[in-house]
Amino acid sequence: MVIFIFKTLAISIAIIFIFKFSIGPILNQALQPVVKLYEFTENKKKRIEIKEKILNELDNANKKDRYLTKEEAKILSTFLKKISDELK
Repeated sequence: MVIFIFKTLAISIAIIFIFKFSIGPILNQALQPVVKLYEFTENKKKRIEIKEKILNELDNANKKDRYLTKEEAKILSTFLKKISDELK
């Protein structure tokens, strides 16, 4: 009976090490964006700072007479016309 317990314990430890060194890093890499997103939503102060920055940028943009240069407006207009034609 003691041999069975030792063998079971040894196999369990081996499985844990195999998982830790083979699949563990892959899972950590895959879950990293989720963890960062969770940390971001948890940090209320950071969210408030980002909100203030966005509002400041929107306010600065509203003060401008023209958002796009003439060249940018022409390119964007051509692109939107092509999209509109495709959707018809």
